[in-house]
Amino acid sequence: MEVLLFTFMNMKNKIGVCLLVIVFLASFLRIYKLDSIPAALNWDEVDAGYNAYTIANWGRDEWGKFLPLVFTSFGDDKHPVHIYLTAVIVKLFGLSDFTTRMSGAIVGILSVIVIFFLARRLFKSDLVGLLSALFLAVSPYHLHFSRGLWETNFALLFFMLGLLLFFRALEKKNWLINLSFFSFGLSILSYHSSKIV
Repeated sequence: MEVLLFTFMNMKNKIGVCLLVIVFLASFLRIYKLDSIPAALNWDEVDAGYNAYTIANWGRDEWGKFLPLVFTSFGDDKHPVHIYLTAVIVKLFGLSDFTTRMSGAIVGILSVIVIFFLARRLFKSDLVGLLSALFLAVSPYHLHFSRGLWETNFALLFFMLGLLLFFRALEKKNWLINLSFFSFGLSILSYHSSKIV
């Protein structure tokens, strides 16, 4: 019995270590030279960074609106989630290319963690969870959106988190259903495609 228990505990430790290595890899790929690769902020990142700065300091967007749910931007109406999360980082560390992109990198790293738990729950396999996390960690598509301040990156995280919390709430029949709906709501407030999904 002790050998079986030791083997089980050792196996869980291996899974934890593998996940930690994958998260470190995802972190390195998303944070290394974040302020210089890609070479410059695009105009949407500049606008979101400036709005985050104005929200962090005065609670108003660039047009003077108090804590808006839709940012006028260049007349193309931006969603609020990525700007408000970036405002927290800008308030703590100041405005720079790095801090403007940092919230996108953090959300990308969190997505790797969430997809591990979501895939593991859906397929009931630690291996599938680890492979899902690894593939997302090195996915060029996901890396691109994690190294910039892109709305779609935020929508993906909150959608996956909403699914994970929803399945967990169905099993346990507890209050996690409220967090699930909150996460789905954040996804909807992150990107237009989430409204369709």
